[in-house]
Amino acid sequence: MPTRNQILAMAITGLIVTAIVVGAVAYYTLRIRGTGRIKLIGVKAYSDAELTKEVAAIDWGTIAPGGYSQVTLYLKSTSTAPSNLTLSTEAWEPAVAQNYMTLTWDYDGSTLQPGEVRTVILTLKVSPDISGVIDFAFDIIITAAG
Repeated sequence: MPTRNQILAMAITGLIVTAIVVGAVAYYTLRIRGTGRIKLIGVKAYSDAELTKEVAAIDWGTIAPGGYSQVTLYLKSTSTAPSNLTLSTEAWEPAVAQNYMTLTWDYDGSTLQPGEVRTVILTLKVSPDISGVIDFAFDIIITAAG
């Protein structure tokens, strides 16, 4: 017959194992998948440095809560004057997704000359507190303006 301490030790071990299993299941199942449609004004976007593959959308892949996904774009100015780039988002689906996600880039703000190509990395970060979102989509607007 097990002693009281042995029963207590087994109960604690059971709770620890349960917590580990629940945590692992949550980590591997609480992942979201999404895309970003690209709208361009004054620039073209490419996925390769040779500028042969134009980009109309970004597949962010599957991102865990608290994680991030990065995409490299090659932006070529189609403007006839020197310009600066801006980045914005709109049309989030579902709308609540924008409360849990942040899109940034590493563009340094320097002027882009007509025909010049600039490499940028877009980073989509997902809050560890995200809820109510499994799949998402949103529009990414990149504008070149003088």
